[in-house]
Parts: sequence; C-alpha cells; structure tokens
Amino acid sequence: MQWQWMLKKVSVAASMALMMQAGYADELSNNIELIAKGINATTTTATANDDVLVFYQNSILRSDQAWFDKNTNILTLDGNIESIGYKQTKEQSDHMTINIANKATEFDNLFLINENNIWLYTNDATKKDDIYALGNTLISSCSLEKPLWKIVFDRSSYDDKDNYMEIYGAKLYMWDTPVFYLPYLGFTTNRERRSGLLFPRFGFSGDEGFVYEQPIFLAFAPNWDIEFNPQIRTKRSIGAYATLRFADSADSSGEFRIGNFRDFDDYKNSHDLKYQDHYGIELLYNSSKLFNDLPWGLEDGLFINGIYLNDIDYINLQKSKFSHFGVASFQESRLNYFLHNEEYYAGINAKYFIDTLKTSNTDTLQILPTVQFHKYYNSIGSLPIYYNADILLNNYYRSSGSTLQQSEFRLPLEWSVPIWNDYLRFSFSEELYASKMLFDNVMAGEDNFTFATNAHKVKLHSDLTKSYNDFIHVMQPSLSYSQLGRTYESPVAFDLLGIEQQKLFAMELPQEQYQFAFSQYFYDNEMNLNFSQRLSQPYYPKKVYNWGDLYHEIEWNYEDIQFSNIFLFSHEFEKFRSIFTGASWVRDDFSIAMSHAYKKDFQDEINEIAVANNLNLDIGYQINQNVKVYGGVSYELDNEYSKYWHLGSSYSQECFAVSVSLSKNATPMLTQSGPSYNDSLSAYIQLKFIPFATLGTSR
Repeated sequence: MQWQWMLKKVSVAASMALMMQAGYADELSNNIELIAKGINATTTTATANDDVLVFYQNSILRSDQAWFDKNTNILTLDGNIESIGYKQTKEQSDHMTINIANKATEFDNLFLINENNIWLYTNDATKKDDIYALGNTLISSCSLEKPLWKIVFDRSSYDDKDNYMEIYGAKLYMWDTPVFYLPYLGFTTNRERRSGLLFPRFGFSGDEGFVYEQPIFLAFAPNWDIEFNPQIRTKRSIGAYATLRFADSADSSGEFRIGNFRDFDDYKNSHDLKYQDHYGIELLYNSSKLFNDLPWGLEDGLFINGIYLNDIDYINLQKSKFSHFGVASFQESRLNYFLHNEEYYAGINAKYFIDTLKTSNTDTLQILPTVQFHKYYNSIGSLPIYYNADILLNNYYRSSGSTLQQSEFRLPLEWSVPIWNDYLRFSFSEELYASKMLFDNVMAGEDNFTFATNAHKVKLHSDLTKSYNDFIHVMQPSLSYSQLGRTYESPVAFDLLGIEQQKLFAMELPQEQYQFAFSQYFYDNEMNLNFSQRLSQPYYPKKVYNWGDLYHEIEWNYEDIQFSNIFLFSHEFEKFRSIFTGASWVRDDFSIAMSHAYKKDFQDEINEIAVANNLNLDIGYQINQNVKVYGGVSYELDNEYSKYWHLGSSYSQECFAVSVSLSKNATPMLTQSGPSYNDSLSAYIQLKFIPFATLGTSR
C-alpha cells in the first residue's frame, strides 16, 4: 500500500513539472508523464530510475533510467528500453534521446517490430515525427533466431505512419548466404496498394528464350489503379499489356485490359504463324445494383464478360491472365442485364463468339441479343391452378450467311390436387406455345415461318420424407403423359422448310410421350447429403425408336470420399452419348481426384464423332506441416496422347514459401496451313517473402 502511494505521488509531481515545461512546444501532443519507483526533480531537471515508465504522445516507454533537461528539451532513456506504439509497433533499444521541441529521436541498437510482425535491427537510428532514418540494418519477418531469410542494407528510411520503407544497397540472404542484390528497393510493410515497380516475372523455354516482364503499378486512388506489363521473349516477341482495375460503387467493380505482342520475323517464319501481331481487349464488370431507387420493388444487375482478340496467342503470351477466358481456342463474350422483383423478371442477354482457329468469324452465328420477360410461378387467386409465362425475342446474327429473328411465347397452366392423404399429387397442365421466325440471307425457300400449338400433360408425382435413427430419406417419383394438341404451321410445314432454315432453328416439337422420373436423397441428422440419385426415361409410342435417351445421375459422399457419375444412354444406337465419372479422397495430408469424361455425337448408325474421351488424375501429399508434393495428368484415350501433365512441390512457413513445378501443355495456334497445336514444356518457380512480395516465374 505504501509502495502504491509513493508511485502515485511521484507520478503526480513529475507530470505537473513536465507538462508545464512542455506547454510552449505543443500543449497537448507533447505532454509527458513519468512514473518510477525512484525520482528526483528540480525546476529544470528530472531524474528517474528503477522501473521507469514514460507516457509520451501515443507511446509507452519503459527503461532502467530516464533524465529530462528543461533547458535543452532533451529526454534521455538508458538500459533495456521498450516502446509500444499506438499501432501496436514495438521498439527496443539500449539508448534513446528525444528532443521534445522538434520531436526528433535518436537510438543506439534499435529493434523495431510492427503489427505485421516485420522486424528490423539497426545499430544507428534517428526518428523525427513518424520518419525513421536507419544506418546499417537487418530486416525480416521470420523468427529472430536464425531467420530463414533476411535483407541487409547500408541505409534506409521508414515511414511509420504510412508503413513504407526505402532501402539502399540491399542484399537478400537465404539463411547466411547472399542470393540477390538491389541498389534500391521501396516497399510497403502492410497490404495497402501503393504505386511503384512490382517484382518482375520471368521464365525460360528453349523455343522462346528468356522471358522477362516488369510490372509497373500505379495506384491513383483507393478505388482504381493501373498496371502496365511490358514484356520481352528474347527468341520470339516483344509486347505489353495494361490493366485498369476499378470499383465504381460499393456494389460494382471491373477490370479492363488491352495488349499487343509482335513476333520477330525469324520466329514467325520458322513457325509458319498466320499472324505476326497478337492483340486484344478484355472487359470484366459485375454490378449487383446498377441503379438505385427503382420503382415497384425492382432490383437490377449487370454482368459483362467480354473479349475481342485476333489470335489465341494474345492470351497465351500473358504472364498473368484473366481466368474467366481460359486458353481455349473458342472464346465467348457475354453480357447480361436483368431486372426483377417478387413477381417478374426481365433480362437482356448477348453472346459473341470468336473461333481463333478460323481466319474469319464473319460466318460465326452470334446472339445479339436475347430479350426475356418472365412471370414467376403463381396461382390464379385461391384456385389450385398455377401458371407462369415467358416471352423471348432472339436475334441470331452474322455478317456472312443466313440469319434468324425469332419471337417465342410460352404459357403453361397447371391444376394440381393432393390425393391419398397427400401422399400423391395429381396434376393436369395445358401449355400454349407460339413462335414467329424471320429468316434473312437464305439462298432458297421461305423467309418466315409461324408455329403454334398446345400440349396436354397429366402427371402423378409424390414427395416423401421419412426420418430414421441415423439418416433422413427423401424420395420423389413421378410418371407423366403428354400429347400434342392442335398445331398451326405457316406458310408450310416445318419439315418442308429449306435445310438452311432448319439448321438455324432445330425445332423440338412437343410429342406424345410417357416420362418416368425418380430421385432420392439420403441425409445425415445434420442434413449433410450422403447419397443422391436422379434418373429420367421417356417413351415415345409413335416414334420408330420408342425409347428415348436414359439419363442417370448419382452422387455419394462418405467422410473424406466423394464419388459421382452422370451418363446419357441412347437406346436408338445402343451406345452411351456421354459419361462423366469423378472420384476424390481429400484428407488433411493427402488428396487424390480422378475423373473420366466421355462424349460422342451420333450422326447415324454408322457415323459418329468423338468429342471427348479424357482421363484426368490429380494427387497431392502433405509430407509435413511445411512440405507438400503434387502432380497431375490429362490423357486422351482415343489418341493415346497426354495433352497435359504437371509435377511439383512446395515449402511454406509463416514468413516464406517456395513452389517448384514442371509441366507440359498443348496450346492451340493458327498457322498459315490451318489450325495446329504447340506442345510446350515449362518450368515454374516462385518465392514468397511474406508479406513483402512474390518473386519468380509465372505459369
């Protein structure tokens, strides 16, 4: 009790003396409060020792001894000095002097750590306001004892407020071995965006030589920035691309990119390339609320995923790609704007296709646009009669070849009643359908066609749920029968339209059919899906081949194991049209995923086109907390050809990570003689100095 009273007494006395002298510098921010077990004070000096605490500005300082001289405005601290700042920055030093008047601070043997666990040690440092000037210094974010990596430099400055550091004569060490030198380096010590040179990306291949790309980052404002990426491939090309990233509101953001790469003459001629320049533009934009305060409870949204390019190498040559577009030779741009409320939906959709393996896309059919109006499923008053409605306007356009403008109207009406104590439901529906088509640029035949019909449908279905001790079972069987009613076709029947017109719109007319569908689901008591099965089988009594395609799908989940299979079987050709099978086993330390994709298009009983028959395998193994190995392969069974494989390993800890891999990939390309593929072998290495930067090659 006596000790606490003495501390309080000393604190009050010292605070009053120091606050009085500090008034002529800055009455508020320069106030100093000194607490210690032992203190001696006069009108001009104060000496403290034994567990000294100093409260100065927004920091708390602890030391063995402290002196303050009012005449020089100098506060001196000695012995085991520790400081905690308002941003959780921590300082340790052997000797510190603070000029209260100009806020300048000098340190001997300073140790500093910030809120991101980045620390530095220097034998000589001064500080004025928030700016540190450092002498010979060591910096790292690894452990203090034997850091895995460190940067040693001759001198530097550090802005504690802006978390930005500039260093000169920097040498990067891995353990105690120097591996890299930079005469100048500037970086932020937090994750805020800042203008400057980003770490370069580089690589090497025997075909293209040494690859070097130097990103230049310009952060103009918190909501937008620009990145320039000049690049050279010493045996192939020189080029650049630039990316604008922006957030124009709290609900929307986007990216815009433009670029061009020009191949050297020798490379173009030796590879017989169709194009010497590879250029393009890309736009990604997503807005969940384009307009505010819309009437009638409407909400809207806009999505744009657009690309225009003359050659797929425009994407292949980028070191950092937009993942939305991939590297497929067939590129698709999409635009979607929609409005909706609880009762209605309206949308405008457009699609633009570019086949980069063709020299011209003037004959590629585009969807510019589709306009849709939809009325959500609802009842007519209190009657057990339900309906929805759709109006579609489609414009299929191309500058060379036949085109189509089509309008569609669809109105299904359904009457549904429960039977057998609600274990079954019986429904009768009548669907009205009408379509008007206008053809243009056709060589022969009709330039318009009108079709209208009504279809009758009866359906018996059920939705059953039963709970057991360990699981819940849901079963949904259904049986339906539909028949075409009256039809109207003008000016001729659809079968009499020209082949050119029929190719534009392959009409699936409603036909008399029986449809059996069944689905079931098994859940555990926490409603996690363990097993599901869905199948459907149509039967056409008036077709030559009565049985339609059988669709079947299953999914099984058990602890860390997942299995799924989907197939479509043709009774007409007695063959599978498509099969997709996937299996995976994922644990904390091991993962394996296998899949098989198979698809064929049947022209007739003899002719068929193999679309896909691929086997894929991916494996990963976490050897320990820090080391992981992984690999994968994609193999075409029909061609007995591996179109892609990769093998790699990674090492990571809190302050550092490294990844190394080797891969082979077949990329599409367009030559003077037509479409082709280029097998490329690439090595990948990446070093991450957390949280500073990533250095290495790009995939």
